[in-house]
Amino acid sequence: MDKFSYEENGYNKKEVNKFISDVITQTEAIISKCKLQEKIINDLKEKLNKKDDEDLFIINNAKNNADIIVNDALLKAEKIDNERKSLEKKLKIFKRKLKLLLVDQQAIIDEIEVLEIDE
Repeated sequence: MDKFSYEENGYNKKEVNKFISDVITQTEAIISKCKLQEKIINDLKEKLNKKDDEDLFIINNAKNNADIIVNDALLKAEKIDNERKSLEKKLKIFKRKLKLLLVDQQAIIDEIEVLEIDE
C-alpha cells in the first residue's frame, strides 16, 4: 500500500488523486478483462452446445443408418431363408420323381430281361 505524505489539511491531494486514478485504471482494466473472459466463456459454452447438438445429430444419423442396415439385412436373410426352403422343397420333389423314374426304369429293365428269357 502506498504511503502518502502529509500537508496542512491532511494527505497530499496530488498523491491521493494519483493513487485513486491508478486504482480506477486498474479496476477498469480488471473489469474489462473479466468482461472479455466472460465473453470468451460464453462463446465457448455456445460452441460446446453447438458441438453437442452436432454430435447428437451425428449419433442419431448413425443410429438411423444402422437401423436401416439391420432391417435390410434381416429382409435379405428372410428372403434367402425362403429361397433355401423353396430349394429344399424342390429337391425333395426332384428326389421323389427321380426315385419313381428309377423304379419305372428298373421295371422296364426287368421286363426286357423277362422278354429275352422267353425267346
